[in-house]
Amino acid sequence: MAEPPRLWYYERNGDQPGRRTLVDSAYAAEGNVEHQPNGLLRAMDNWIYNAKSDKRYRKQGAQWIIEKTHFRGQWGISQDDYGRLYVNNNSVNLEGDYFPPGFGAENRQQRDVAGYTERVVKSNRVYPMRATPGINRGYSKGMLTDSLRLVNFTAACGPLIYRGGLFGAAYEGNGFVAEPSGNLIKRNILHDSDYAVVGRQAYADSEFVASTDERFRPVNLYTGPDGAMYVLDMYRGIIQHKTYLTDYLKNEIRMRGLTLPLNCGRIYRIAPKGKQAVMPDFNVPPAGLVALLDHHNGWVRDEAQQLLVDRRPAEAIPLLKARLSNTAKPIGLLHALWTLEGMHALDYELVKPLLLQGNGQLKKHAMATLPSILNSGNQAAIISLLKTFDTDPRIAPMLGYLAPFLRKYDAAAADALLTQLSRLYANNRYVADAVIAASGGKEKELLASITSGMQIRPS
Repeated sequence: MAEPPRLWYYERNGDQPGRRTLVDSAYAAEGNVEHQPNGLLRAMDNWIYNAKSDKRYRKQGAQWIIEKTHFRGQWGISQDDYGRLYVNNNSVNLEGDYFPPGFGAENRQQRDVAGYTERVVKSNRVYPMRATPGINRGYSKGMLTDSLRLVNFTAACGPLIYRGGLFGAAYEGNGFVAEPSGNLIKRNILHDSDYAVVGRQAYADSEFVASTDERFRPVNLYTGPDGAMYVLDMYRGIIQHKTYLTDYLKNEIRMRGLTLPLNCGRIYRIAPKGKQAVMPDFNVPPAGLVALLDHHNGWVRDEAQQLLVDRRPAEAIPLLKARLSNTAKPIGLLHALWTLEGMHALDYELVKPLLLQGNGQLKKHAMATLPSILNSGNQAAIISLLKTFDTDPRIAPMLGYLAPFLRKYDAAAADALLTQLSRLYANNRYVADAVIAASGGKEKELLASITSGMQIRPS
Protein backbone atom coordinates (compact mmCIF):
# COMPACT_ATOMS: atom_id res chain seq x y z
CA MET A 1 0.00 0.00 0.00
CA ALA A 2 1.29 3.44 -0.94
CA GLU A 3 1.16 6.04 1.83
CA PRO A 4 3.39 8.82 0.48
CA PRO A 5 6.24 8.96 1.05
CA ARG A 6 6.21 5.30 2.21
CA LEU A 7 5.35 1.99 0.59
CA TRP A 8 4.04 -0.73 2.92
CA TYR A 9 3.47 -4.45 2.56
CA TYR A 10 0.51 -5.81 4.53
CA GLU A 11 0.09 -9.46 5.34
CA ARG A 12 -3.45 -10.79 5.11
CA ASN A 13 -5.42 -12.43 7.90
CA GLY A 14 -8.39 -13.66 5.92
CA ASP A 15 -10.13 -10.48 4.81
CA GLN A 16 -8.36 -8.32 7.39
CA PRO A 17 -4.97 -6.55 7.20
CA GLY A 18 -2.26 -8.15 9.33
CA ARG A 19 1.32 -7.23 10.15
CA ARG A 20 2.83 -4.55 7.96
CA THR A 21 6.41 -4.18 6.72
CA LEU A 22 8.01 -1.00 5.40
CA VAL A 23 9.16 -1.72 1.84
CA ASP A 24 10.41 1.71 0.76
CA SER A 25 10.59 4.82 2.93
CA ALA A 26 11.10 7.00 -0.17
CA TYR A 27 8.58 5.47 -2.56
CA ALA A 28 6.86 8.81 -3.28
CA ALA A 29 9.13 11.15 -1.43
CA GLU A 30 8.51 14.45 -3.17
CA GLY A 31 6.60 16.22 -5.87
CA ASN A 32 3.00 17.01 -6.61
CA VAL A 33 0.46 14.20 -6.37
CA GLU A 34 0.20 14.26 -10.18
CA HIS A 35 3.86 13.30 -10.44
CA GLN A 36 4.31 10.50 -7.93
CA PRO A 37 4.79 6.75 -8.50
CA ASN A 38 1.65 4.69 -9.00
CA GLY A 39 0.39 1.45 -10.46
CA LEU A 40 2.20 -1.32 -8.54
CA LEU A 41 1.87 -4.08 -11.13
CA ARG A 42 3.17 -7.52 -10.22
CA ALA A 43 4.44 -8.63 -13.62
CA MET A 44 5.09 -12.02 -15.17
CA ASP A 45 8.75 -11.94 -14.10
CA ASN A 46 7.66 -11.81 -10.41
CA TRP A 47 8.81 -8.21 -9.90
CA ILE A 48 6.50 -5.31 -9.01
CA TYR A 49 6.78 -2.33 -11.38
CA ASN A 50 5.33 1.18 -11.23
CA ALA A 51 4.41 4.06 -13.47
CA LYS A 52 6.19 7.39 -12.95
CA SER A 53 9.04 5.48 -11.32
CA ASP A 54 12.43 3.92 -11.97
CA LYS A 55 12.18 1.33 -9.17
CA ARG A 56 11.01 -2.25 -9.04
CA TYR A 57 10.32 -4.42 -5.98
CA ARG A 58 10.40 -8.10 -5.10
CA LYS A 59 9.88 -10.06 -1.91
CA GLN A 60 12.55 -12.68 -1.18
CA GLY A 61 11.73 -14.56 1.98
CA ALA A 62 11.23 -11.95 4.67
CA GLN A 63 13.25 -9.32 2.78
CA TRP A 64 12.25 -6.85 0.11
CA ILE A 65 14.62 -6.11 -2.77
CA ILE A 66 14.59 -2.74 -4.54
CA GLU A 67 16.30 -2.35 -7.91
CA LYS A 68 16.59 0.40 -10.49
CA THR A 69 14.74 -0.08 -13.75
CA HIS A 70 13.62 2.09 -16.66
CA PHE A 71 11.64 5.20 -15.81
CA ARG A 72 8.21 4.52 -17.26
CA GLY A 73 5.01 6.42 -17.82
CA GLN A 74 2.87 8.74 -15.79
CA TRP A 75 -0.48 7.24 -14.73
CA GLY A 76 -1.03 3.51 -14.79
CA ILE A 77 0.77 0.43 -16.12
CA SER A 78 -0.22 -2.86 -17.77
CA GLN A 79 1.34 -5.97 -19.30
CA ASP A 80 0.61 -8.20 -22.28
CA ASP A 81 0.65 -12.00 -22.59
CA TYR A 82 4.44 -11.93 -22.95
CA GLY A 83 5.01 -9.84 -19.83
CA ARG A 84 5.96 -6.71 -21.76
CA LEU A 85 5.02 -3.49 -19.95
CA TYR A 86 2.84 -0.68 -21.33
CA VAL A 87 2.43 2.88 -20.05
CA ASN A 88 1.68 6.36 -21.36
CA ASN A 89 1.94 9.99 -20.36
CA ASN A 90 -0.78 12.60 -20.43
CA SER A 91 -0.32 13.52 -24.10
CA VAL A 92 0.72 10.13 -25.50
CA ASN A 93 -1.74 7.39 -26.42
CA LEU A 94 0.30 4.25 -25.65
CA GLU A 95 3.95 3.37 -25.05
CA GLY A 96 5.48 -0.01 -24.38
CA ASP A 97 8.51 -2.28 -24.18
CA TYR A 98 9.69 -4.68 -26.86
CA PHE A 99 11.87 -6.72 -24.50
CA PRO A 100 11.48 -8.22 -21.00
CA PRO A 101 11.18 -5.43 -18.43
CA GLY A 102 14.10 -6.25 -16.13
CA PHE A 103 16.91 -5.44 -18.56
CA GLY A 104 18.72 -2.49 -20.09
CA ALA A 105 18.70 -0.05 -17.16
CA GLU A 106 22.20 -0.77 -15.85
CA ASN A 107 23.91 2.24 -17.47
CA ARG A 108 22.54 5.23 -15.58
CA GLN A 109 24.25 7.64 -18.01
CA GLN A 110 22.18 6.32 -20.91
CA ARG A 111 19.13 8.50 -21.37
CA ASP A 112 16.99 6.27 -23.60
CA VAL A 113 17.28 2.61 -24.55
CA ALA A 114 15.81 1.50 -27.87
CA GLY A 115 13.05 -1.03 -27.32
CA TYR A 116 11.91 0.39 -24.00
CA THR A 117 9.06 2.91 -23.55
CA GLU A 118 8.59 3.08 -27.31
CA ARG A 119 5.64 4.81 -28.99
CA VAL A 120 3.43 1.82 -29.77
CA VAL A 121 0.57 3.84 -31.29
CA LYS A 122 1.61 6.97 -33.16
CA SER A 123 -1.75 8.74 -33.38
CA ASN A 124 -2.89 10.73 -30.34
CA ARG A 125 -6.18 11.86 -31.92
CA VAL A 126 -9.36 11.54 -29.83
CA TYR A 127 -13.05 11.83 -30.75
CA PRO A 128 -15.24 13.13 -27.90
CA MET A 129 -19.03 12.95 -28.19
CA ARG A 130 -19.48 16.39 -26.67
CA ALA A 131 -17.82 19.78 -26.39
CA THR A 132 -14.95 19.60 -23.88
CA PRO A 133 -14.00 23.22 -23.07
CA GLY A 134 -13.22 22.38 -19.43
CA ILE A 135 -9.58 21.48 -20.02
CA ASN A 136 -6.67 23.30 -18.50
CA ARG A 137 -5.21 24.68 -21.73
CA GLY A 138 -8.36 25.00 -23.79
CA TYR A 139 -7.22 28.49 -24.75
CA SER A 140 -4.20 27.15 -26.67
CA LYS A 141 -4.33 26.91 -30.45
CA GLY A 142 -4.99 23.36 -31.64
CA MET A 143 -6.28 22.02 -28.31
CA LEU A 144 -9.95 22.19 -29.32
CA THR A 145 -11.75 21.87 -32.64
CA ASP A 146 -14.15 24.49 -33.96
CA SER A 147 -16.89 22.60 -32.11
CA LEU A 148 -14.84 22.90 -28.87
CA ARG A 149 -13.94 19.21 -28.76
CA LEU A 150 -10.57 17.92 -27.60
CA VAL A 151 -8.25 17.20 -30.53
CA ASN A 152 -5.52 15.05 -28.97
CA PHE A 153 -4.91 13.27 -25.68
CA THR A 154 -4.19 15.62 -22.81
CA ALA A 155 -4.89 13.34 -19.82
CA ALA A 156 -4.15 9.83 -21.12
CA CYS A 157 -4.04 7.35 -18.23
CA GLY A 158 -4.94 3.87 -17.01
CA PRO A 159 -3.60 1.85 -19.97
CA LEU A 160 -4.91 -1.70 -20.18
CA ILE A 161 -3.79 -4.53 -22.44
CA TYR A 162 -6.96 -6.60 -22.57
CA ARG A 163 -6.33 -10.31 -21.94
CA GLY A 164 -9.70 -11.34 -20.55
CA GLY A 165 -10.85 -13.85 -23.16
CA LEU A 166 -14.49 -12.70 -22.88
CA PHE A 167 -14.64 -10.11 -25.67
CA GLY A 168 -13.57 -12.44 -28.48
CA ALA A 169 -10.38 -12.90 -30.49
CA ALA A 170 -10.53 -9.48 -32.15
CA TYR A 171 -10.10 -7.79 -28.76
CA GLU A 172 -7.36 -9.98 -27.30
CA GLY A 173 -4.17 -7.98 -26.80
CA ASN A 174 -5.86 -4.68 -27.64
CA GLY A 175 -4.57 -1.62 -25.83
CA PHE A 176 -7.24 0.49 -24.11
CA VAL A 177 -6.50 3.98 -22.77
CA ALA A 178 -8.66 6.26 -20.63
CA GLU A 179 -9.00 9.96 -21.47
CA PRO A 180 -10.95 11.69 -18.69
CA SER A 181 -10.61 15.15 -20.25
CA GLY A 182 -12.46 13.87 -23.32
CA ASN A 183 -14.92 11.66 -21.38
CA LEU A 184 -13.86 8.62 -23.38
CA ILE A 185 -11.92 5.35 -23.58
CA LYS A 186 -9.71 4.65 -26.60
CA ARG A 187 -9.27 1.22 -28.21
CA ASN A 188 -6.03 0.39 -30.08
CA ILE A 189 -5.23 -2.76 -32.07
CA LEU A 190 -1.69 -4.07 -31.51
CA HIS A 191 0.48 -6.66 -33.21
CA ASP A 192 4.09 -7.79 -33.24
CA SER A 193 6.36 -6.73 -36.08
CA ASP A 194 9.92 -8.05 -35.89
CA TYR A 195 11.28 -6.53 -32.64
CA ALA A 196 8.52 -3.99 -32.34
CA VAL A 197 4.98 -3.92 -31.08
CA VAL A 198 3.04 -1.61 -33.38
CA GLY A 199 -0.52 -0.41 -33.14
CA ARG A 200 -3.27 1.67 -34.67
CA GLN A 201 -6.48 3.15 -33.42
CA ALA A 202 -9.40 0.77 -33.84
CA TYR A 203 -11.84 3.40 -35.11
CA ALA A 204 -11.34 6.25 -37.58
CA ASP A 205 -13.58 8.85 -35.93
CA SER A 206 -15.17 7.33 -32.83
CA GLU A 207 -14.25 5.62 -29.57
CA PHE A 208 -14.77 2.35 -27.71
CA VAL A 209 -16.60 4.28 -24.98
CA ALA A 210 -17.59 7.95 -25.08
CA SER A 211 -20.05 9.92 -22.99
CA THR A 212 -22.08 13.10 -23.31
CA ASP A 213 -21.75 13.53 -19.53
CA GLU A 214 -18.96 16.01 -18.80
CA ARG A 215 -18.40 14.42 -15.40
CA PHE A 216 -17.67 10.96 -16.79
CA ARG A 217 -13.96 10.79 -15.95
CA PRO A 218 -12.50 7.30 -16.58
CA VAL A 219 -9.11 7.21 -14.87
CA ASN A 220 -8.23 3.51 -14.66
CA LEU A 221 -9.09 0.30 -16.50
CA TYR A 222 -8.82 -3.30 -15.32
CA THR A 223 -9.54 -6.80 -16.54
CA GLY A 224 -11.53 -8.70 -13.93
CA PRO A 225 -11.46 -12.36 -12.91
CA ASP A 226 -14.62 -12.83 -14.99
CA GLY A 227 -12.97 -11.46 -18.13
CA ALA A 228 -15.01 -8.24 -18.13
CA MET A 229 -13.45 -4.78 -18.25
CA TYR A 230 -13.86 -2.64 -15.16
CA VAL A 231 -13.76 1.14 -15.49
CA LEU A 232 -12.93 3.39 -12.55
CA ASP A 233 -14.88 6.63 -13.08
CA MET A 234 -13.79 9.50 -10.83
CA TYR A 235 -16.99 11.38 -11.83
CA ARG A 236 -16.02 14.98 -11.18
CA GLY A 237 -16.30 18.28 -12.99
CA ILE A 238 -12.68 19.18 -12.30
CA ILE A 239 -9.78 16.80 -12.82
CA GLN A 240 -6.91 19.31 -12.85
CA HIS A 241 -4.84 19.63 -9.66
CA LYS A 242 -5.19 23.04 -8.03
CA THR A 243 -1.45 23.69 -8.29
CA TYR A 244 -1.69 23.84 -12.07
CA LEU A 245 -5.10 25.46 -12.65
CA THR A 246 -4.96 28.07 -15.43
CA ASP A 247 -7.05 31.23 -15.34
CA TYR A 248 -8.93 29.86 -18.35
CA LEU A 249 -10.03 26.71 -16.48
CA LYS A 250 -10.84 28.67 -13.31
CA ASN A 251 -13.25 30.71 -15.41
CA GLU A 252 -14.81 27.57 -16.91
CA ILE A 253 -15.32 26.17 -13.41
CA ARG A 254 -17.05 29.34 -12.21
CA MET A 255 -19.25 29.73 -15.29
CA ARG A 256 -20.51 26.14 -15.37
CA GLY A 257 -20.40 25.10 -11.72
CA LEU A 258 -17.91 22.29 -12.20
CA THR A 259 -17.01 21.99 -8.51
CA LEU A 260 -20.05 19.83 -7.76
CA PRO A 261 -21.09 17.12 -7.21
CA LEU A 262 -18.44 15.38 -5.12
CA ASN A 263 -18.25 11.82 -3.76
CA CYS A 264 -20.03 10.30 -6.76
CA GLY A 265 -17.27 8.06 -8.12
CA ARG A 266 -18.41 4.77 -9.61
CA ILE A 267 -17.20 1.56 -11.24
CA TYR A 268 -18.57 0.34 -14.57
CA ARG A 269 -18.41 -3.22 -15.82
CA ILE A 270 -18.19 -3.74 -19.59
CA ALA A 271 -19.01 -7.16 -21.05
CA PRO A 272 -20.37 -8.39 -24.40
CA LYS A 273 -24.09 -8.94 -24.69
CA GLY A 274 -25.17 -12.57 -24.49
CA LYS A 275 -21.90 -13.88 -23.09
CA GLN A 276 -21.96 -15.60 -19.73
CA ALA A 277 -18.98 -14.64 -17.60
CA VAL A 278 -17.76 -17.33 -15.23
CA MET A 279 -15.83 -16.51 -12.06
CA PRO A 280 -12.81 -18.79 -11.55
CA ASP A 281 -12.38 -20.96 -8.47
CA PHE A 282 -9.00 -20.56 -6.79
CA ASN A 283 -9.96 -22.76 -3.85
CA VAL A 284 -8.33 -25.73 -5.54
CA PRO A 285 -5.30 -27.93 -4.81
CA PRO A 286 -1.90 -27.03 -6.33
CA ALA A 287 -2.60 -29.15 -9.42
CA GLY A 288 -5.68 -27.02 -10.06
CA LEU A 289 -3.62 -23.82 -9.83
CA VAL A 290 -1.10 -25.25 -12.31
CA ALA A 291 -3.98 -25.99 -14.69
CA LEU A 292 -5.15 -22.37 -14.37
CA LEU A 293 -1.85 -21.19 -15.90
CA ASP A 294 -3.46 -22.11 -19.24
CA HIS A 295 -6.75 -20.31 -18.54
CA HIS A 296 -8.15 -18.11 -21.32
CA ASN A 297 -8.20 -15.09 -18.97
CA GLY A 298 -4.83 -13.44 -18.34
CA TRP A 299 -6.00 -12.12 -14.95
CA VAL A 300 -6.60 -15.71 -13.85
CA ARG A 301 -3.24 -16.89 -15.18
CA ASP A 302 -1.47 -14.08 -13.30
CA GLU A 303 -3.31 -14.83 -10.08
CA ALA A 304 -2.60 -18.58 -10.30
CA GLN A 305 1.09 -17.88 -10.84
CA GLN A 306 1.24 -15.50 -7.88
CA LEU A 307 -0.56 -17.92 -5.56
CA LEU A 308 1.86 -20.70 -6.48
CA VAL A 309 4.89 -18.45 -6.03
CA ASP A 310 3.65 -17.21 -2.64
CA ARG A 311 2.58 -20.59 -1.28
CA ARG A 312 5.37 -22.69 -2.87
CA PRO A 313 3.59 -26.05 -2.71
CA ALA A 314 6.21 -28.76 -3.33
CA GLU A 315 3.70 -30.98 -5.13
CA ALA A 316 3.29 -28.34 -7.88
CA ILE A 317 6.95 -28.41 -8.94
CA PRO A 318 6.89 -31.71 -10.93
CA LEU A 319 3.73 -30.55 -12.70
CA LEU A 320 5.30 -27.21 -13.59
CA LYS A 321 8.44 -28.89 -14.90
CA ALA A 322 6.34 -31.23 -17.04
CA ARG A 323 4.43 -28.23 -18.40
CA LEU A 324 7.65 -26.84 -19.89
CA SER A 325 7.68 -29.62 -22.48
CA ASN A 326 4.40 -28.50 -24.10
CA THR A 327 5.52 -25.73 -26.44
CA ALA A 328 2.27 -25.89 -28.43
CA LYS A 329 0.69 -23.55 -25.86
CA PRO A 330 3.43 -20.97 -25.27
CA ILE A 331 1.52 -18.58 -22.98
CA GLY A 332 0.83 -21.19 -20.30
CA LEU A 333 4.41 -22.42 -20.68
CA LEU A 334 5.74 -18.93 -19.96
CA HIS A 335 3.68 -18.74 -16.78
CA ALA A 336 4.99 -22.17 -15.73
CA LEU A 337 8.57 -21.03 -16.45
CA TRP A 338 8.28 -17.88 -14.35
CA THR A 339 6.37 -19.71 -11.61
CA LEU A 340 9.32 -22.08 -11.26
CA GLU A 341 11.65 -19.08 -11.23
CA GLY A 342 9.58 -17.45 -8.50
CA MET A 343 9.58 -20.68 -6.46
CA HIS A 344 13.39 -20.98 -6.85
CA ALA A 345 12.85 -24.34 -8.52
CA LEU A 346 14.31 -23.49 -11.95
CA ASP A 347 17.66 -24.75 -13.20
CA TYR A 348 19.69 -24.73 -16.40
CA GLU A 349 18.64 -28.22 -17.48
CA LEU A 350 15.02 -27.03 -17.55
CA VAL A 351 15.82 -23.81 -19.40
CA LYS A 352 18.25 -25.24 -21.98
CA PRO A 353 15.59 -26.94 -24.19
CA LEU A 354 13.74 -23.60 -24.44
CA LEU A 355 16.95 -21.86 -25.46
CA LEU A 356 17.40 -24.34 -28.30
CA GLN A 357 13.91 -24.28 -29.83
CA GLY A 358 12.63 -21.90 -32.48
CA ASN A 359 9.88 -19.81 -30.87
CA GLY A 360 11.42 -16.36 -30.50
CA GLN A 361 9.31 -15.29 -27.52
CA LEU A 362 10.01 -18.50 -25.59
CA LYS A 363 13.70 -18.13 -26.35
CA LYS A 364 13.74 -14.52 -25.09
CA HIS A 365 12.01 -15.51 -21.87
CA ALA A 366 14.33 -18.45 -21.34
CA MET A 367 17.23 -16.01 -21.70
CA ALA A 368 15.50 -13.60 -19.32
CA THR A 369 15.50 -16.24 -16.57
CA LEU A 370 19.24 -16.87 -16.85
CA PRO A 371 20.34 -14.21 -14.31
CA SER A 372 18.39 -16.03 -11.62
CA ILE A 373 20.00 -19.42 -12.33
CA LEU A 374 23.55 -18.43 -13.32
CA ASN A 375 26.14 -19.89 -10.95
CA SER A 376 29.74 -21.02 -10.93
CA GLY A 377 28.70 -24.54 -11.87
CA ASN A 378 26.76 -23.72 -15.05
CA GLN A 379 28.19 -20.41 -16.21
CA ALA A 380 30.71 -21.94 -18.65
CA ALA A 381 28.02 -24.02 -20.39
CA ILE A 382 25.63 -21.07 -20.56
CA ILE A 383 28.24 -18.69 -21.97
CA SER A 384 29.32 -21.28 -24.52
CA LEU A 385 25.74 -21.73 -25.74
CA LEU A 386 24.98 -18.01 -25.84
CA LYS A 387 27.99 -17.39 -28.08
CA THR A 388 26.24 -19.41 -30.79
CA PHE A 389 23.26 -17.02 -30.76
CA ASP A 390 25.11 -13.93 -31.99
CA THR A 391 24.04 -14.39 -35.62
CA ASP A 392 20.30 -14.38 -34.77
CA PRO A 393 19.09 -10.76 -34.99
CA ARG A 394 15.92 -11.58 -33.03
CA ILE A 395 17.99 -12.61 -30.03
CA ALA A 396 21.04 -10.36 -30.35
CA PRO A 397 19.72 -7.53 -28.09
CA MET A 398 19.10 -10.03 -25.30
CA LEU A 399 22.76 -11.11 -25.50
CA GLY A 400 23.76 -7.52 -24.84
CA TYR A 401 21.39 -7.27 -21.89
CA LEU A 402 22.79 -10.48 -20.39
CA ALA A 403 26.42 -9.35 -20.64
CA PRO A 404 26.52 -7.61 -17.20
CA PHE A 405 25.37 -10.83 -15.53
CA LEU A 406 27.87 -12.94 -17.50
CA ARG A 407 30.66 -10.51 -16.61
CA LYS A 408 30.40 -11.51 -12.95
CA TYR A 409 31.70 -14.97 -13.93
CA ASP A 410 33.77 -14.38 -17.07
CA ALA A 411 34.52 -10.73 -17.80
CA ALA A 412 36.62 -11.48 -20.86
CA ALA A 413 33.89 -13.57 -22.49
CA ALA A 414 31.24 -10.93 -21.75
CA ASP A 415 33.34 -8.12 -23.21
CA ALA A 416 34.22 -10.21 -26.26
CA LEU A 417 30.50 -10.87 -26.81
CA LEU A 418 29.72 -7.15 -26.70
CA THR A 419 32.50 -6.39 -29.18
CA GLN A 420 31.24 -9.09 -31.52
CA LEU A 421 27.67 -7.77 -31.31
CA SER A 422 28.79 -4.22 -32.04
CA ARG A 423 30.58 -5.36 -35.18
CA LEU A 424 27.83 -7.65 -36.46
CA TYR A 425 25.01 -5.17 -35.82
CA ALA A 426 26.58 -1.76 -36.25
CA ASN A 427 23.40 -0.36 -37.83
CA ASN A 428 20.90 -2.03 -35.50
CA ARG A 429 19.80 0.49 -32.89
CA TYR A 430 18.31 -2.15 -30.58
CA VAL A 431 21.56 -4.10 -30.41
CA ALA A 432 23.65 -0.93 -30.19
CA ASP A 433 21.66 0.37 -27.23
CA ALA A 434 21.79 -3.04 -25.54
CA VAL A 435 25.58 -3.00 -25.86
CA ILE A 436 25.77 0.53 -24.45
CA ALA A 437 23.42 -0.41 -21.61
CA ALA A 438 25.79 -3.24 -20.69
CA SER A 439 28.86 -0.98 -20.75
CA GLY A 440 28.18 1.53 -18.00
CA GLY A 441 31.53 2.91 -16.81
CA LYS A 442 33.32 0.98 -19.55
CA GLU A 443 32.32 3.02 -22.60
CA LYS A 444 35.91 3.99 -23.46
CA GLU A 445 37.04 0.39 -23.30
CA LEU A 446 34.13 -0.66 -25.51
CA LEU A 447 34.98 2.02 -28.07
CA ALA A 448 38.62 0.95 -28.09
CA SER A 449 37.72 -2.71 -28.60
CA ILE A 450 35.43 -1.83 -31.51
CA THR A 451 37.79 0.54 -33.27
CA SER A 452 40.85 -1.66 -32.81
CA GLY A 453 39.66 -3.91 -35.61
CA MET A 454 38.74 -1.11 -38.00
CA GLN A 455 40.88 0.08 -40.87
CA ILE A 456 40.71 3.83 -41.40
CA ARG A 457 41.32 4.86 -44.97
CA PRO A 458 43.12 8.17 -45.64
CA SER A 459 40.97 10.85 -47.21
